[in-house]
Amino acid sequence: MKYFGMPLGMWALFSKSYRKNLDIFNIDEKEGKVVTKSSKKMYKDIIKKIPDFEKKDRFKMNIVSCSMFIAFLLNIKNKPSLDDVIKWYNQSMNILQKIFTDYYERIIYELHPRQAIVENVDKMIHCGNSSYGGALFGCEECGHLKFVPFRCKSRFCPSCGNKYSIDRTTAMSFKIVNVSHRHCVFTIDDEFLQKLYDEADRRIFGNVRNFGSRTVLVEGAGYEKIWLETQPMGGEMFYKRDNSGASLNNQLLFMENRRSDGRLPGSIKLEDGHIVPEFNKLQGFCFPAPALNMYRLIGEDREYLNLLGSVLEGFDAWLWRERDSDNDGCLESFCVYDTGEDRAVRYKDAPDYWTESYPPTQYEAVPMASSDIMSWSFSARETLSRISAIEGREDKSREWLHKAMQVRSRLEEYLWNEERKALFDRNKDHGMQNTLTHATLKAMYWGSISRDKAMAFVKKHLLNTDEFWTAMPIPAVAVSDPDFRNIPENNWSGQCEALIYQRAVRAFENYGLESLIPQIGKKLFKTIGCNMSFVQQFDPFTMEPSLNESSGGQPTYGPAILSVLEYMSRMYGIHREGRQLYWGLSQGPGYEYIQVLNDTEYSLC
Repeated sequence: MKYFGMPLGMWALFSKSYRKNLDIFNIDEKEGKVVTKSSKKMYKDIIKKIPDFEKKDRFKMNIVSCSMFIAFLLNIKNKPSLDDVIKWYNQSMNILQKIFTDYYERIIYELHPRQAIVENVDKMIHCGNSSYGGALFGCEECGHLKFVPFRCKSRFCPSCGNKYSIDRTTAMSFKIVNVSHRHCVFTIDDEFLQKLYDEADRRIFGNVRNFGSRTVLVEGAGYEKIWLETQPMGGEMFYKRDNSGASLNNQLLFMENRRSDGRLPGSIKLEDGHIVPEFNKLQGFCFPAPALNMYRLIGEDREYLNLLGSVLEGFDAWLWRERDSDNDGCLESFCVYDTGEDRAVRYKDAPDYWTESYPPTQYEAVPMASSDIMSWSFSARETLSRISAIEGREDKSREWLHKAMQVRSRLEEYLWNEERKALFDRNKDHGMQNTLTHATLKAMYWGSISRDKAMAFVKKHLLNTDEFWTAMPIPAVAVSDPDFRNIPENNWSGQCEALIYQRAVRAFENYGLESLIPQIGKKLFKTIGCNMSFVQQFDPFTMEPSLNESSGGQPTYGPAILSVLEYMSRMYGIHREGRQLYWGLSQGPGYEYIQVLNDTEYSLC
């Protein structure tokens, strides 16, 4: 906390009263000035060590008051008795009672405060007034009597509120775990946005689960597993407000449960108290960049970094051994759930799952040359290049980057349609598909295409109001495409998906398109905030959330919740990527954003 605002005001208001009443301890005026000077220095030091509070925190004044009280008390050489301390404190704080008493009528008739405020002011003014009653204590042995007037017990009262604060602090000290805490606080002078943020922040913790002895963040809304396409990314986003270890476990569980041949599980479930990795689909790969950023966030643990490097190298090798069945240099999808595009029309009769080690042969579209899976290899190799650079192995870093660029070259050569300015997968007969999907935006998330091609797609398609820039932007398939289906359930052939918005943040940032983030964010806030519908899909034309049983029938879908929180952090707050810190500078209503990461506090207001 900084020494301005309330701390400075409290000192200006009460320090003279504290000094004046030091005569209770037989301290004269000259010595009182010395005590006050040293107390002010100590008071400033104490204030610096206190973490910042939210703007409306009801305990802030009490804790600041307690800091000043302690600073004075510790600078009195001859320690006084408890009775004298109580007398000194009560007399010193009476200044507040005097102020409110003198200006009581003006407060009532000019300011017209709420009744609750009037009641607390009345209590404070009459606190310790013997005419309002008290308790009489007597000693049975000597017969000494002592009358103690009743206190008001209002937190607004500087005397009673201070005692309440001390009692609460003591009680909380027995509950708080002795670990490095992270938290994120956002307050804004916009009732709609404040309510949306608070609800999102509350609901995301509802998706924390115990997987045996491990805590994880599940996808939510009925999806009780952790999926490779969502939860490592979601865990990294959750880290800024998580103290449970779920964020890190969302990375580690996939790494720890990889197969001996290098393959990562597509999903992990808890069954009869046991963690069960599932290898019946690949299920996306939003993993390398978030997992590497976690290395920075958790304090640069080299053991974690070594494990991550080993996992990425093993998985990349597995992809090239097992998913290029025709040896044409392009990796393939074998089933619908490999790329997580549930019920997508373009997959035709492909199976949802594929458990065999050999490729499918009896289906129309698969094995499908996939821009997604090629992008996974690029992302794994590019991240391995970064890891090698961190380790100081510059030659190895250049080698991995060269391998990543080889994947990009083949991806663009084989799956980029220069005339249509977009990526298109190829069916098993090598014919290029015609369905205009958001696959190019996904490639931008992994950074697997050149800037020129990314900007060409954005200009021609993404910002086209007849294709992707609809009322609710970025449907899974362009609304003008014959394969578009506006189906209000889990279907990747049409409606806007919360997962698309979650991935779009990194996609835009990878290519310097940060200006699109607030444009998407405002639409997202409006659509979700009206009814707090954190769901999986949204109608691209009406912007209505699609709440249905296939998504658990519950408005608690993790990617939607985290999207709201992430877009707010980019627009109004702070986020950290690697060793870089980024600040949002949106204009509009006043706001304050505080982010604490591993004992370091960042504040924007």
